[in-house]
Amino acid sequence: MLGLLNMRYLFFEQRSGGGRDENEATLSFHGARTGLASWLAAPGSAGSLEYVSSGSVLAVSASTRDPRQAFDEIFSGMAPDSLGAVIRKLQSETGVDVGDDIASSLGTDFSLAIERPSLPVPGWVAALEVVRPGVLDDAIKRLVDAHNRSVPADHADWKMTLSRETVNGRSFTSVKAGAAPVTLYWTYDRGYLIASMDRALAVRAITLRKSGSSLPRSANFQQRFPSSGGLHHSGFLWFNPNGIVADLAGLIENPTLKNLMSSREPVLVVLDGETEQIRAASRNRLTSLILDSMLLYGAGGGPGPIKGQPPHRNQKVLRTWDMKL
Repeated sequence: MLGLLNMRYLFFEQRSGGGRDENEATLSFHGARTGLASWLAAPGSAGSLEYVSSGSVLAVSASTRDPRQAFDEIFSGMAPDSLGAVIRKLQSETGVDVGDDIASSLGTDFSLAIERPSLPVPGWVAALEVVRPGVLDDAIKRLVDAHNRSVPADHADWKMTLSRETVNGRSFTSVKAGAAPVTLYWTYDRGYLIASMDRALAVRAITLRKSGSSLPRSANFQQRFPSSGGLHHSGFLWFNPNGIVADLAGLIENPTLKNLMSSREPVLVVLDGETEQIRAASRNRLTSLILDSMLLYGAGGGPGPIKGQPPHRNQKVLRTWDMKL
């Protein structure tokens, strides 16, 4: 299902010159990519990233294969008693065909960004290409209705509320899950579904697209493009630790992680999907990025204790590994 059984080689290449590094990682396969590994589409223009601000902390954007084809491929490979059975039961109880009503309504371009690292819920915004918004909205309504019918009478607070309202001439749909203090809002703009748990962030994303002041048009983003590759790419990964993320470093006691959060330059990795390989390129040292990820997650100790909290039970292991690195 993952399509990783036919992996062949993983290459790392680093070039230095003119005061800058160029780094690439290439994963090649025996024959054409299959499974989840084939979902990344060939390089092409994508509009969803235009809804991401230049001040975003983290952004992921990608062009994909046709979602209906990808769903059918995965669904046909599921065992009858596995997730496939759950999907079939869902379809029979709700009347929603996941392939016809949901997968077929989606386009091949999406972006997700953390715009505000607030707690407990970060301020995020998503932009997804949608080719049949009416069908998708109707499917969501039927799912909400089916859920509410299944809620026991003595747990009315579990029900979901689906509503629609017009704000400054724009129609918004929202879903609120029972007594939960959060609400999901979405609207449509130029063929994209713009969603967020903060309606103001969704409106701001649309304004960014109209004004032409989004992340891909910022100098900070463009200056970090690797020189290799063409004009268009299959996907992007952007992480900017400056600003509020760097300020959070003061809460971390682990000196290695504190340094990673407070002194890192923005990271841009571009992805290109080709028939028999996936290529990642960046001006940041990819080997450094991998080691940083190992420090953050690989040791199982997390980012270390926050001031005022007891040490994590794996803190000693993480510090030992830091010294080895």
